[in-house]
Amino acid sequence: MDNVRKDTIFDGRDNDWMDFAMRQAEFYSNIGQHIMNTEIDIADIDDSISDLMNEIETSDCDMTQGYDMFRRLKELSLERRNLTKQLKCLHILTANLDVKMITEEYESRLEALKAYLNVSGEEDNS
Repeated sequence: MDNVRKDTIFDGRDNDWMDFAMRQAEFYSNIGQHIMNTEIDIADIDDSISDLMNEIETSDCDMTQGYDMFRRLKELSLERRNLTKQLKCLHILTANLDVKMITEEYESRLEALKAYLNVSGEEDNS
């Protein structure tokens, strides 16, 4: 890195480094489970779509009932698309990262920062 001054988003601000470190630690400690939860939610929606498709195939319904089924199928499809997009974003953010190692490192650095700032407990309310 050249020894040239370049403005950053942190310059000229009163940065709350404890909050920043805590958010980073929370992200990495929870992201793996959140990815798993999202995958489970997508699988549940897939099951619901499959059940609805089976109901559509086997039922003899009028126009109103058919519209209700169509509307439910559309809602499920949109929800699945949204979750799939979120999952892709999470995979992009964590691709090729050792999330467990990063979590441990952030937790260690957070403890060091707490010690340096003389912070006790989970939050500093001063």
